[in-house]
Amino acid sequence: PVRVAEPAAPRAPHDRIAAVRIEGNARVDEEAIRIHIRTRPGQAVDRNTIDSDVRAIYAMGFFETVDVERLDDADGIVVVYRVRERPQITSVTVEGAKKLRTEDVEAALKVRPHTILDAEKMRRGIADAKKLYEEKGYLDATITPKMTPVAGAANEIDLTYVIDEGKIVRIQEIEIEGNTAFSDRKLKRVMTTSEENILSRFTGAGVLNAEALK
Repeated sequence: PVRVAEPAAPRAPHDRIAAVRIEGNARVDEEAIRIHIRTRPGQAVDRNTIDSDVRAIYAMGFFETVDVERLDDADGIVVVYRVRERPQITSVTVEGAKKLRTEDVEAALKVRPHTILDAEKMRRGIADAKKLYEEKGYLDATITPKMTPVAGAANEIDLTYVIDEGKIVRIQEIEIEGNTAFSDRKLKRVMTTSEENILSRFTGAGVLNAEALK
């Protein structure tokens, strides 16, 4: 008798996705990430969809980096989204604020404890806090963020803003050139920017404000 061998079970084509994995998340639930991605098992690998998934995961705001890796498996292709979470801020401290109220500086910085570190939000907050100093004439003020890992905690930091206020910039004299129709005195009366005088300590006159100068 002639024996006919049974055909082998068909293998999944290697251009198909067998599984989608998410790695590296600790605080963010895996299902919360999965709802943002469109890559699914059984689909053909699509570079545009994977790139869109990476952008969607990053746009959640919880991750510092989002990488993707393709692995070949006996059953097909495994797509791995590997994330690195942004640290959580445990505490926020402001050091060196003497010429402004600490509460006003903190309000401008807009960073709060028990939130996820957002580098862009931190950058905007520092710019807003520096504007407060510029309005008071401290044009050289610097604000430097310092991040210290929390001992015994996973991916948590204490955030400290170190402020160097510098010296106040005062206007000793304003010179106006090229005016013929109006006197210096008349032009100075319509200007917000003014020269310092004996009452400047109480009135703020004579303090250089870059926005007012514009």
